[in-house]
Amino acid sequence: MNINIEEIPFSRQGSYFVLSYLKKWNSIVLRDIHGGDMSPSELFLVKIEGKVSDLTSKLFQETYEVRVTETCFRLQKKCDSTSFLEIIYPTDRTIRMKTQNLGVSFEAVKERYDTFYMLTNQVYEYISYKKDQRYHFVPLSGSLEIENPWNEVGNTKVELFLAESAEVQELLILNDKVVPRINDDNPSSFEEVKEGLEKEFSQWQEALLIEGKNLSHSDEMASYLLWSCQVHEEKMLTRPSLYMSKNWMQNIWSWDNCFSALGIAKVDPELAYNQFLIFVDHQDESGAYPDFINDVYASFSCVKPPIHAWAYQRLMEQSVYFQDAKKLQVIYDSIGRSTNYWLNHRKHPETELYYYSHGNDSGWDNASIFKAGMPVSSPDLVAYLACQCAYLSEWANQLGNLEESCIWKEKKQGLMDQLMTSYYNYDRQQFVALEAKTGKELPYYDSLILYMPLVLGKALPVFVKERLVEQLIQKFEGEYGLSTESMTSKHYRQSGYWLGPIWAPVSYLLISSLRKASEEKFARRLADKFCRMTELGGMAENFDPVTARGNDDLAFTWTSSVYLMLNQNNF
Repeated sequence: MNINIEEIPFSRQGSYFVLSYLKKWNSIVLRDIHGGDMSPSELFLVKIEGKVSDLTSKLFQETYEVRVTETCFRLQKKCDSTSFLEIIYPTDRTIRMKTQNLGVSFEAVKERYDTFYMLTNQVYEYISYKKDQRYHFVPLSGSLEIENPWNEVGNTKVELFLAESAEVQELLILNDKVVPRINDDNPSSFEEVKEGLEKEFSQWQEALLIEGKNLSHSDEMASYLLWSCQVHEEKMLTRPSLYMSKNWMQNIWSWDNCFSALGIAKVDPELAYNQFLIFVDHQDESGAYPDFINDVYASFSCVKPPIHAWAYQRLMEQSVYFQDAKKLQVIYDSIGRSTNYWLNHRKHPETELYYYSHGNDSGWDNASIFKAGMPVSSPDLVAYLACQCAYLSEWANQLGNLEESCIWKEKKQGLMDQLMTSYYNYDRQQFVALEAKTGKELPYYDSLILYMPLVLGKALPVFVKERLVEQLIQKFEGEYGLSTESMTSKHYRQSGYWLGPIWAPVSYLLISSLRKASEEKFARRLADKFCRMTELGGMAENFDPVTARGNDDLAFTWTSSVYLMLNQNNF
């Protein structure tokens, strides 16, 4: 597969290093995504023959060609394939590059105190204050020339040069927070390492995809992103984690993690389980999960919707690995505490309605039901909680705790009663959102979020389920699936984030729920539409419902997971 680094980051499993083309710099940039999406990631601008590597300039395109596969970046002169630069990631903490007959330099995007110096004759050290990381630069062959003038408290400039030479020049870059270490005193040849990487990725891809199937572009892209967007455990990241993207969504969020786990469960169940455990590790004493986590901090400014029991139940249906009593006990205890957080701390004291304090809490950041302000009580939240209590009741029974099973069952019934009495408008024949403080019905009826109670499947009254399905088809289904706002709504926007575009997570939630509610034909149709959409729009964060064009971040892991599950009939 040829990767366009203007849209798709070049990285590897476990690594915080990323190679991207960034319009801000008109250059290929070596990045480090430590610190999450609030920390500037630019480390070095990649310069070719003294100029920034502007992939979009006519002169660059006439002079050079770039080919990026899943495991190797290669830039070469069009007229001379012996003039080239190749970059690979031997491990999750290293970069290795090779160049010949081509002058290459790396100019640091530095801050005041950043420091670069010679440590030994063969090792240079760079300290980046914005990243709080250290890097060692080790010439494996050839020489490294340095421009690093000093001014009292830091280098005013740092640029590393691999001069044009007929001899092959190789450079190794190592990263660690405190002490970068070379683990191999006699490194393999560049070609041997590259071959090993190709084999490593191939094994991952083969395990993830359907055996014997001709690979589509969507297959290739999804498998690459689910591999390359992993980062190793470090500091606050207590487990290996699957980031949502290595473009700019450089965290793990607490509902994205559910879809990531579902997508990789077949190939790496331990990694899938860890996507849950990392939030267990950082769970607040109230029971709340962090909104997101990166290697530096966990954020509790928002939370995410309680779909975790639904997701873990799907994992148990996929594999006995997740049914293990010890594993289930950990998840049961944690999700139980998370559910009680919502039941105890997100119930409005004046109306006893469960609420979101921001659209971000729901995952639907700017959905139309949030236009009047906060807090909002939405039927999807009550449905998720009812679903969660139902699964907790089942799990308690499996774990031999019959008393707790009964308690969760009672809570589920109470939530179902509230859902039908407070949120279902019998005149409009649909669920509605409420102002949490007063219980007043909000006049926003065209958001797909109001149809998420379908996750309850056959637990809903038949007449309610049937009417919701009719409205999904009439109001939301288009050429490529379900728009998040009805296209006839005055609030609809084609590229409006949650005001129209198609999203992977809610598509999967609804498709899976429709199948379980015996709406097999409709579910299959939506699954086929979603898969077809990815062939046009890639693995984007969301999609234009009319054209299938990818919107926002174009290299998203939950889209990759959902595509693979739908394409493999795993819903």
